Amino acid sequence: MDGFLQANIAIMKQFGVDSVYNSVTEGTYDTSTGLVNNTSVQYNLKSRISLPKFSETQLPNLVGKKVQTVFILPQTFTPKLNDSIQVGTDIYTINVITTQYGYAGTVVGYKFLCVKS
Repeated sequence: MDGFLQANIAIMKQFGVDSVYNSVTEGTYDTSTGLVNNTSVQYNLKSRISLPKFSETQLPNLVGKKVQTVFILPQTFTPKLNDSIQVGTDIYTINVITTQYGYAGTVVGYKFLCVKS
């Protein structure tokens, strides 16, 4: 197992908080109701939340919003933009995804910039 992944697992065990990842798949337009029927799948996992490090010039669309960095370990699903993570009563929508790689290209985690809903 990749050493970076082992380190991330150890850190998550110590500092991770229970969270719910909500993966949304956009559905098709239903002409009879006039609505798009999306489906969602929820995953229980551990995450770490921290304050982000970015400048207003890098991401001007996030200025003035409550932004958090959320880190999760590799999962059985692939994270997507506009999915959400619930930590306690706070819900964060994913705006930026960074995949973190370890030795030989192994995925060792995902880091998101999220906006609190």
